[in-house]
Parts: sequence; C-alpha cells; structure tokens
Amino acid sequence: MRIGSGAGAATGGSSAELTIPNASGGSVAEVVVINVSAAAYVLPVKTGGSVTNATGMLVNPDAPVILNVKGCQSIAHLQVAAAGRITCNPIENHS
Repeated sequence: MRIGSGAGAATGGSSAELTIPNASGGSVAEVVVINVSAAAYVLPVKTGGSVTNATGMLVNPDAPVILNVKGCQSIAHLQVAAAGRITCNPIENHS
C-alpha cells in the first residue's frame, strides 16, 4: 500500500467540496485516507453535494479514516465547532 499525493482545503461553517485527487496512474482515486486538523463532517459525493451533521461521517484529528470513494468526484466537508484543514490522499496498491 502506498499513499499518493493529495489535496487539501480549509474547513468552515458552510459545506464545501474538495475534489478527490487522481492516483499516480491518472485516474480518480478509488480509496482515500482523510485527515483533519479539527473535527469535521465528511461525505463522499458524485458532484454538487453537501454535508450536514446528520448526513456526514464525523472525522476527528486523532483518527484518520480510509474510504472507498469509487464513483465519487469529491469529498463534501463541514467543520464541527472550529475551522481547520482537511486532506485527502489516494491509497494506491490497496488490493
């Protein structure tokens, strides 16, 4: 398993989207690891999606998550209490 180059963004009080980065082969990643610097709700979406505290998965700074995002284009994200950063990195050779 290898962690590829990722993408990052600031989280805020309104839902926003972070485009899922491509894997090294050029195709959109199918499996990613999500890290946050402050608690955030996240939700993989096809496009134009948003996340709320009722629809998203809570991710904490001390517990990154690995998600199968096959068929999705972006990660919707929303801060829980304080703004922070979210990063999304493809996991390669995961089979």
